[in-house]
Amino acid sequence: MAKYRLFVACSFREEMVNLRNYVKEQIDIQGAFFPVFGDDVDALKGPAEKVRDLISSCHAAMVIGVAGSDYSASPWICSEVGMAYQQQLPILALLDKKITDDGMMKYAVCYEPFDPTRFTEYRLAIWKGLVHLESAVENPEATMRSPENVLKKCLATMLPAMLMDFQTNQELNPAHAAKLTREIQHVLEAAKGSRLAYAESDRFAGNVFEARVEKQRIADYVYKTFLAQLHDSPKGVVLDSGTVTFTICEKLIAETCRVKIITNNIAVGRQLSELPQYPCFILPGRLESRYLASLGEETDTYLKAWIKDKEVAVGFIAATSFSSEYGIAGNDPRHASFKKVILEECPSVVIVFEGEKILQEGGIPIYGTNEMWSAVLERRKGSLHVVTHQPEHWAQLPEVKRKLYERTIEELRKKIGENHVVALEPELVRA
Repeated sequence: MAKYRLFVACSFREEMVNLRNYVKEQIDIQGAFFPVFGDDVDALKGPAEKVRDLISSCHAAMVIGVAGSDYSASPWICSEVGMAYQQQLPILALLDKKITDDGMMKYAVCYEPFDPTRFTEYRLAIWKGLVHLESAVENPEATMRSPENVLKKCLATMLPAMLMDFQTNQELNPAHAAKLTREIQHVLEAAKGSRLAYAESDRFAGNVFEARVEKQRIADYVYKTFLAQLHDSPKGVVLDSGTVTFTICEKLIAETCRVKIITNNIAVGRQLSELPQYPCFILPGRLESRYLASLGEETDTYLKAWIKDKEVAVGFIAATSFSSEYGIAGNDPRHASFKKVILEECPSVVIVFEGEKILQEGGIPIYGTNEMWSAVLERRKGSLHVVTHQPEHWAQLPEVKRKLYERTIEELRKKIGENHVVALEPELVRA
């Protein structure tokens, strides 16, 4: 009887029916896994949400990649690999020999090449992969385990002996105690390291988690309103540097939405480099390690070329601070210059920032006078949107700060349109 659920990522084209049926038959015969395909209709969920839920319910994943006309696996298969990898599932890759882009192989604990036109000749290869996958589920190797899973296995091996010590009123075995201490320390260090994965000298990783829920709500709104319809579009989007735009990138990954991204945000590029074939282009320039951005005249020049070639649908601008008088501010003149290019030259622009940015001072305004800022707002009316959220701890804020926030939002709505300014309020908690 099958012990584990196995998500099977495979094309549902009609010509693949025999291949899918054969693979399912071999999985059933091998006996360790119950195959789960993503073709069941669910009217209440979109394809990405449905597949993500299915993958999260499984113990392992099997990817069947058949070469397309460009000799690469389909983007949807690559997205499913990304979702399985994010769930830390062991992956078996059964890939067409014709596939030239083998970026998926590094995610697999086992890789078997095959010829889709003669798939019945690969029964032993499929079985070999399934046995390897079963072993990976039951005895994960250190190279593919998370620190949390290492700790779980460590506890599973030590707890029986530890409990025996307690039951017989003996002191805890020092060796067990020492090993447990080392493993817990390893998990804590790994958790800290994941926050500092970008650069130990910057605060970017820590800033990502500040006002995390609010940033995710901005990303959710932006995705539904501006990005979902751009899936696999020939035109891309520009993402400014910053943690809100990084959160928007995370949302695209979660929705398996392949939107071409042009960015100076190094953190976005690093995140997308983990996903095979995701269309992301990092603008060249001088690296600013504190904010993980490429900046300067070269960066601006390359961005202008992308826009001139009509490769961009919409640009997203972040803000170090924001005021009704001067508008957007950056961390330094180079940040300000890059934001100015997006605002003035992208066909459509969305300014995204946390509500707290209105309440704080600092930053270099991209325009020196109120007249220049107002003139740009007037010129961009109809193609400019602002998405922000009510600051955290609203009820505890001084009245003067609440008034400043409300006045800034109201003035923006008067200048660019009531429906072009979204200030998200906290969701009500229902009993």
